[in-house]
Amino acid sequence: MDYVINFVMSLAGYFILSVFIYNIAGRKRKISLIILSVFTLIETYQVIQAALMGVLPSMIILLFVARVLPLLLAFFFFMSFTGGLPLLKFKFRKKLKNFNTDIQTKKKTFFVGLSMIIGSIVLILLAYYFIEDILMFVVMGLSLISFGFGIYFILMTQKISEEKVILLVGREKEHIYGFNIPKDKLSLTVKDFFKNDRYIVDAIGEIEMIHENKSITKHYLFWIATGDKVDMTGEDLSKISRLSYQDFLGHFEKYHYKKVWFMETKMGNLELIKEKQIK
Repeated sequence: MDYVINFVMSLAGYFILSVFIYNIAGRKRKISLIILSVFTLIETYQVIQAALMGVLPSMIILLFVARVLPLLLAFFFFMSFTGGLPLLKFKFRKKLKNFNTDIQTKKKTFFVGLSMIIGSIVLILLAYYFIEDILMFVVMGLSLISFGFGIYFILMTQKISEEKVILLVGREKEHIYGFNIPKDKLSLTVKDFFKNDRYIVDAIGEIEMIHENKSITKHYLFWIATGDKVDMTGEDLSKISRLSYQDFLGHFEKYHYKKVWFMETKMGNLELIKEKQIK
């Protein structure tokens, strides 16, 4: 029974850690994958060492299952959770490789936060009853950090009042279309709002507008940089004449991803708070 508990705890711990790092790193997989890879190499090296020392094959298998397999499964669950294996999507995201351009809605962020809280509580209880010495404090410390960020994610989702996709069309971004993200959606891909596969649709950034009442409007910006007249017949997109941050669109570039925060003033204008180059 102890082996099963340790296996589940290791798997849950590695998965929560990888998701936690993924979220605070701006939804980049790279850092989480490096950490999981380092842990996997260390644990695999220990298994190989045991084999070279002449340990019984049954013990080597048990060691592999207990130390390496949780990491491999955590890697699989993490990649599935964040949108699939990079190699399967490389040809679609050549310019933004290792960066997931799918939209993670506030509903998904809420469930991420909730899973981090529940997972942290479970890990703390298991660590208290089944782990001893310094390892118990390490697991508890990581769990408390994960618990805190889980609460933070949930509180942030409560402030988001609107989420919308903004599709910019034209070499100068002269045509603007909007798509309201359904509240029951966990994530969105380009195919959810633009089905014409004749054009390349680049994710170029996010806009967060903080209103006077502290609510937040989020816009996810995509760009079709073409001189062609794009036929929008059959697309679930609405034409937008002008955006409140229209003059700032020139800051967004093809093959790069930027996140920008604005504050709404009492006069109804937007004031730039900060901008961050994600990719």
